[in-house]
Amino acid sequence: MYWLLIIFLLIPQIASAQSAWVHWKRFAERNKDSGLYLITTPWLTEAAFDTRKECINRMLEFYKEYKVYDRPGSYHVTPDTPKLTDNKMVFYTTWPASSVKIFSECWPSNIKPSD
Repeated sequence: MYWLLIIFLLIPQIASAQSAWVHWKRFAERNKDSGLYLITTPWLTEAAFDTRKECINRMLEFYKEYKVYDRPGSYHVTPDTPKLTDNKMVFYTTWPASSVKIFSECWPSNIKPSD
């Protein structure tokens, strides 16, 4: 009998326990001599959300914010459409003299992306 009371007391707490999701970003610049991308920033928090879906939607908006300035011959974002792999997305911004690799990831608030 008491276990039933305990279950009814815990149900609201279990149902309301949601993990926040954080959108992280990081940048790497292409070395002109080696052609390798070198990390130029630590992981930076971009925004926090109540759900994974909201966070993923923000990742797509983040990509679009860069893509809107795409101009052939001066500034280009690749790939042409965002490609999500689970909680992660990588895209590139390229100018005639440089290129930046942008990492965008969503993780529960208690997890930080790995280096």
